[in-house]
Amino acid sequence: MGWQGHSPIWVLNVNVSKSPKTLKREAIEMLENIKTRNKIYDWRVGFVIRFIEDSLSDDYWVDEDTLNTARGRYSGLNVFMYERIAITICNHYVKGEVCKDVSGNLVEADRLIAQTAIDDAKAMDIVNPANENCFDLEIRAAKKQMDMAQDGLGKKYPQVAIRHFEQAWLRTLKAAEYAQSEKKVCGRGR
Repeated sequence: MGWQGHSPIWVLNVNVSKSPKTLKREAIEMLENIKTRNKIYDWRVGFVIRFIEDSLSDDYWVDEDTLNTARGRYSGLNVFMYERIAITICNHYVKGEVCKDVSGNLVEADRLIAQTAIDDAKAMDIVNPANENCFDLEIRAAKKQMDMAQDGLGKKYPQVAIRHFEQAWLRTLKAAEYAQSEKKVCGRGR
């Protein structure tokens, strides 16, 4: 908050986090806005949009932030795969500043997906204390994948970052298995 002359100026920093699905919808909107009347160019843009739309399929989502694992981990893996393909096609065939913005949105969406999975796993109660060490190892591995994703972004490789967010998500699924199992499912003497 500050004063300038006699008029009060209020400065509020509000960080409203968008959901992964919202970020993806915004990426689609960015692409829709660059369409021209050139059939070939618009077809390429449409091709990128279709992959992002495929990643938004309701079959893959529980809510705006969480991927559905009820159909197995492969349904979630499809989301990450579609986004990597969309970024690759955009960079090779559409090009331009919009691809950087679209990549940024998709990478941030995947970061949020992975972080939500980590947070959800950490909030779980571990049913069998014998699985706690393996649970902790998987959570640490997921966090390491998150760090590696940031390294990939620093080197301007969004597809690599998405792959690491995908791996972080997979590690949290494994951690959740350990947490929910009544049997000893990790370590020696299973």
